[in-house]
Amino acid sequence: MQAIRTPFAVAAITLLALFAGCASSGASAAKTGENPVQVRFTDYKSGQTMGIVNDAWLRAEGFSGETPSERRATFYSRTTDMQHAGLKVARDEEMLAILDVFDEYGFSKYGQDGTPPPDLSQAMEVQQNGADRYVYGRRGMDRDQGNAFRSTVNAFVDIYNALEQNQAVEGGVHFTQPDLRR
Repeated sequence: MQAIRTPFAVAAITLLALFAGCASSGASAAKTGENPVQVRFTDYKSGQTMGIVNDAWLRAEGFSGETPSERRATFYSRTTDMQHAGLKVARDEEMLAILDVFDEYGFSKYGQDGTPPPDLSQAMEVQQNGADRYVYGRRGMDRDQGNAFRSTVNAFVDIYNALEQNQAVEGGVHFTQPDLRR
């Protein structure tokens, strides 16, 4: 699936860049909420999963550090396997912007409570306040719902690609140089 840059995704990416350049204090975190949030896109056909969590999620999971930057460094310094390396971290303020973009595209309108059933092609999930909600993609779905899902996924991919990640990975991909001699 190719990501299409949408006006809301571009705005969200701009917000991400602004927030990334600002130091976050405990006071700003309190203003934006302390709710752990995880956003995850899953393609069930390929098994690919990409996710974004916020700093409150890191705190709830017990990652050490006094500041968001320190907790992010602790998270990325733990070694994980390639299958679980697709999780990125956003500041709490950035996560609020992401959720606002999702709502602009209809996540609240078309989202369903619970976890996605296994017969879907693709799903976008939000775990927040102890509750799961998702939108999905599948053949034959309602056109408006399908458009909302695709727009949400495209915005997610744009935002996901804009976030920096420095994950320590074990068992990484090994490339072999082809023999180009004749």
